[in-house]
Amino acid sequence: MNNQDSNTFNFHGNGNEYFKIWIVNLMLSIVTIGIYTAWAKVRTNRYFYGNTSFKGHRFDYLASPITILKGRIIAIIFLGLYVVGANYSPIAGAVVAILLLIATPWIIYPALFALTPEFHSLKMCALILPEPQAMLLSLSYCGLCLAC
Repeated sequence: MNNQDSNTFNFHGNGNEYFKIWIVNLMLSIVTIGIYTAWAKVRTNRYFYGNTSFKGHRFDYLASPITILKGRIIAIIFLGLYVVGANYSPIAGAVVAILLLIATPWIIYPALFALTPEFHSLKMCALILPEPQAMLLSLSYCGLCLAC
């Protein structure tokens, strides 16, 4: 195997496997009126990450569906507050919009780390980069490795 082949991503899944996951996710999302979509997202990402490899090592998706559901509930609450505030009074709507703008850094900042090893991993990150860069990258923002 030449060096170029060893540095490629490979996908090991197939359409029949994914179709089964997709149809179950769709049906359960309909039956639960959308609540199951957080679990569907995790199942789908685990399938795609688990069937994708780099240098012979498979990815893993580690996010929690409960955390995703909590984030969606918080977003719906904020949207509801804005809609109710705007319908009650334009000033109340503006106040809620300003409060959301002020809170945006605290809302967005944790989401920026969705690519950290907490959510997905690839073992042997050191194979991707030379040792000093791999260690620096794993300490700051690897997103691809579980243990570097």
